[in-house]
Amino acid sequence: MSENLQILSCPFCGNSSPFTYISFNCVVLECDCGAKISGGAACVMYKRDELPEELRPHSYEPTALVIQDKDGKETPYPDHGYIGVSALAALKHCGALDKWNKRV
Repeated sequence: MSENLQILSCPFCGNSSPFTYISFNCVVLECDCGAKISGGAACVMYKRDELPEELRPHSYEPTALVIQDKDGKETPYPDHGYIGVSALAALKHCGALDKWNKRV
């Protein structure tokens, strides 16, 4: 994976960060103006032992992340065992970033 991860701005409104987090572990390549691509969702949180090797250089320790289960029990870092990944690296890994940046 290229170390130079860049995303082109939205071709409709010019937004320079056309992605949205829809949960603590999912980012979607979808601009505020509504522009989006099919298959534009990516995982940004992995259990430490499930992190794909190619995303390892783009990972970080989510020290502020606290997971709350259905019963309201909170599990703080590092007990939850998650590791974070850069949104752009995750979108590149799933192929969405290349689709978004390909302008015809």
